[in-house]
Amino acid sequence: MYLGACRKGQKGDSLMVQHGSDIGAPRRAWSLKTTYMRIVLDEVKKNNVDGAYCNYDIKPTELEELISVDELKSHSVDDVLKGRFAPYVGLGYSEICKKLDINPITAKSKYFVIANAIASNKKIGNVNLSEELVKSGLTMKTIRINKNGKIKESMSFENIDYQEVYDCDEWTDSRLYELFTSRFMFVIFKETDNLLSLPNGKTESEYKLDKVAFWTMPQADLNVAMQYWENIRQCVKDDHISPEYFWGIKDNRDFHVRPKATLAKDMVDTPNGTKAKKYCYWFNAKYVKNIIDNEI
Repeated sequence: MYLGACRKGQKGDSLMVQHGSDIGAPRRAWSLKTTYMRIVLDEVKKNNVDGAYCNYDIKPTELEELISVDELKSHSVDDVLKGRFAPYVGLGYSEICKKLDINPITAKSKYFVIANAIASNKKIGNVNLSEELVKSGLTMKTIRINKNGKIKESMSFENIDYQEVYDCDEWTDSRLYELFTSRFMFVIFKETDNLLSLPNGKTESEYKLDKVAFWTMPQADLNVAMQYWENIRQCVKDDHISPEYFWGIKDNRDFHVRPKATLAKDMVDTPNGTKAKKYCYWFNAKYVKNIIDNEI
């Protein structure tokens, strides 16, 4: 889970011959994932009495163990996680809450919260900050599918770091490349005919756990993602940090840029010495639906 493949050699190097194909391929080498090496670097910094310089600002890491050593002796991480979800497949939100002995909540994030409780055996606040998932770059995302087959909403990621985008001139070194080449664990819920009674007295459609699937973005989609990143980078360089310059949902290009609702009015510094709103990376809902329908 901590191994990846990195580019090797210089730009312009001749392509390597691939087995069974006339198409050349860039040279690759085994590598430890960036996410894993950040943890190693953090340990070096914390344990070096003379101090250690790093040009990367590492956030304090208090990572909790998600899966025990004994479990990993006989099962893979994928198998352990799928096994934890298996008893709940086909159950609605209220049934899962009852089985887990936890109280239903009104928050929009309720399905992520319930998925998190299952994946972590109720031991970790956010499994995406657990030791195993952080080191391997695995990310859990919940997806809700309406009865008509449409995805409930687009999928959001982290805020765009304008300085990082401005400073990075190579797609494969970018934070977005790291995010989009991560492995995803999709926890998929489907709408039912039942109504869910919320603690605030309101009701809404209830969703049931349908399946858990692992997915990695294919190269063809990464090529589109590179164009997406190039557009964002050009906008940041030109100080055009505004929706009319970024890819939008209506452009129908798989990915778009917009703020998360609670962050719409927040302003941050830009590399050009100006202020701009916080925007983040998004998967279009149609793109997520395509993943569900054709790849999972």
